[in-house]
Parts: sequence; C-alpha cells; structure tokens
Amino acid sequence: MTSAAGFEPKAWHDGRGFVQGQVYLADDRHVSEALKSAFGMEVKKSRPIVILQNDRLNSVPQVPVILVAPLTSQARVMENDYVLRADGKLLEKDSVVQLSLLQPIPKRALTKFIGKVSGDDLRAIKELLRRKFAL
Repeated sequence: MTSAAGFEPKAWHDGRGFVQGQVYLADDRHVSEALKSAFGMEVKKSRPIVILQNDRLNSVPQVPVILVAPLTSQARVMENDYVLRADGKLLEKDSVVQLSLLQPIPKRALTKFIGKVSGDDLRAIKELLRRKFAL
C-alpha cells in the first residue's frame, strides 16, 4: 500500500503495521496514569485504546511511541470525547473514546488487535481533534 506521497508503511518490529483508527488492548501500566489522575481509576491488566497517530508516524521504527486515546464503556463523557455506538462486532457496549486523555504510549504496550473503528467514526473523531487543538 502506497500513499499519494509515495510513502510505504512498514510493519513494527514484530510484523504488525499500526493504522490510525485501529483498536488494541494495551498494557495498562502505560495507559492508566492519566486515568488515575483524572478519575481515580485503578490499574487493570489491559485497557482498550484507539490509535490516533497518523499512519506515516505509525510506520517509523525509530519512533517507539504511538499516540492513543483510551476507550471506556463508562458513561462519563467529557467535552470533546467521542461516543462509539455498540455494533456487536467491534463493541458489545456503547463506549467513549476519551480524546480528553490523548497520550503517547510505547508501541510495545499494544498487546492484542481488536478491530478498527468505522470510516465515519474516524472522520468524526479527527474533526473533534481538529476543533480541540484548533487545527
């Protein structure tokens, strides 16, 4: 797969290629600091995240971190967070992409691929990010 800019994504060290909009389970040691400080949430073994970093940066092995947002089924929605509706495939429950807790984590913390958000949801998330950061 080659983009219009002529860049060809490369897989990360274990053969996975990370793509914006993918949902993974991540080792919670790397995700929970922001959640603990914001909500007093406990560290779990793993936590679902959505990859928000662009595909060009995702493919660079020299960049060991990836920008993600935690995904939660908790009903609390903060300003600029995005609600994903349960579809029975990717999500069993309505969930919230916590854009207010956007953070970089090590790529090696991503442990299990779950799926990918729909194109419509990804576009809406990116629009919220544009407004959040006034881009």
